[in-house]
Amino acid sequence: MRLSVIIFCFALLLTQGGSLAQKPTVKGKGSPSQAILVFASPKEAKLHEVLSGETIMDFKAAPLIEVVEYLKEQHKTLVILDFLALQRAKLKPAMPVSINLRGTSLASALNIMSRLYPLGWYVKDGFIVITSKQGERTTVYVRSYNLASLCKTEGDAKELTSTVAKLVGGSRSSKSDSDRQPAVASNYKRLLLVNGNRRTHATVVDILKRVSQAPSPSVK
Repeated sequence: MRLSVIIFCFALLLTQGGSLAQKPTVKGKGSPSQAILVFASPKEAKLHEVLSGETIMDFKAAPLIEVVEYLKEQHKTLVILDFLALQRAKLKPAMPVSINLRGTSLASALNIMSRLYPLGWYVKDGFIVITSKQGERTTVYVRSYNLASLCKTEGDAKELTSTVAKLVGGSRSSKSDSDRQPAVASNYKRLLLVNGNRRTHATVVDILKRVSQAPSPSVK
């Protein structure tokens, strides 16, 4: 495995109290610059394309439900409110939202809105769902990641899967994570299967991106 990847994974495991017994071997030059997410359908692929595209948000004390309707119309995609989760968090669909963003991706805009307000979001079943922070933490779903371009063999993929599982599985770093569902990672023929919430999947993508982008150590 490339030296910088070993250091990166080892450091992450230390912060979570884990240990790295073995290190998978990953391919050298030619690895993709980002994790390969296997989409369940063309609809899901299109949705992720929309999330990476630019958006404009210019609201001053606008009702949340109005913001959602605007995003639905602007991006011609399915954006919905999780009314039940909002109710449980004692939030109202008409809660005022003030935000002014330009030249940023829709995903980044939703992340910023979630930092400004007690909200969260995730993508599931072809919908972008705006929910409460607890709703985001407790909603889990399966995503597949193709490791074929990162790992030479199925054995290497299993080792990388084991590392990912240690990094994202089951640890709770704060009291606010007490209701978070533990993440589960498994491997089948160099296909990484992860069952977790949105933040778990974002962490997996970040790990695989770093693995693919890490420079190979010089060998003399």
